[in-house]
Amino acid sequence: MENEPGLVEDYWPGPDGKAILLKKGVFFEPGVWEDDAYYLINVPARQTTPLALPPDVKNPSVRWFGPNLIGITHETLPAGGRGFSLVNTETRQATQIVSGSFASLIGYQDHILLIRQDTGAQTTTLQRLSYEGNLVTTQTLSEICYLNTIVNDQIILNCETESLRVDEDLQAFPFGDPITQITPAPDGQSLVLITQTNNVLLLDAALERSAALTLSDDPLEIRWLPNSSGFLYRTRGKLFLYDLEGMTSQLWLESDIFSDYTNINAAWVNLN
Repeated sequence: MENEPGLVEDYWPGPDGKAILLKKGVFFEPGVWEDDAYYLINVPARQTTPLALPPDVKNPSVRWFGPNLIGITHETLPAGGRGFSLVNTETRQATQIVSGSFASLIGYQDHILLIRQDTGAQTTTLQRLSYEGNLVTTQTLSEICYLNTIVNDQIILNCETESLRVDEDLQAFPFGDPITQITPAPDGQSLVLITQTNNVLLLDAALERSAALTLSDDPLEIRWLPNSSGFLYRTRGKLFLYDLEGMTSQLWLESDIFSDYTNINAAWVNLN
């Protein structure tokens, strides 16, 4: 389907399955980006088209942002980025949505959620932007906050001394202590939330507290069972199964390996 020069470094199938975003380059050294080239492959037509990047890019990040949209962060920073454009894959037209730096930028409902921080004033500004870059809604918080996750259209922020739940109108509500993990079940009906004070809570789909869970040790990671009846949790040197119906923990494995790995490094397999 393509024979452009360079070596394939990565690729990302499009949301509609009809296109592929391809990254090619020569060097594989960390931080070397000047030789990278991006292409769009039209799978049904078997055609390859170069994707032009904005002229001011420096260590860019390129990703799908919708069925016909490619998002380009002009410069990737250790936390966030600087400058952001959207490219229409049908017209090849690029629109710069954001100039300057930002802490987070993500698709949210049918808009873009932009989070900016002012460390001098100790404020965080949330904005909803249209895909044309027009401001829809804005809200400023009087503390520095970071995006944790989005669950059922509820934006969860971590701040210095608390977490916040933000609705689609960008109105913020207290959500308890700062969060280290929030992991939804596969069926979307339950979530496990772990705070920085090591409280473990079971939430329902509306993010309301349903129960406080007592685990055998502080969990480093949660991995739900495929049927949402419980979850595995990894502690330092041990792996447990927690059964929601019985509200009990069972030790599955014990090994020093679990203290070193950054995740369980496993996948569920259906033996049937």
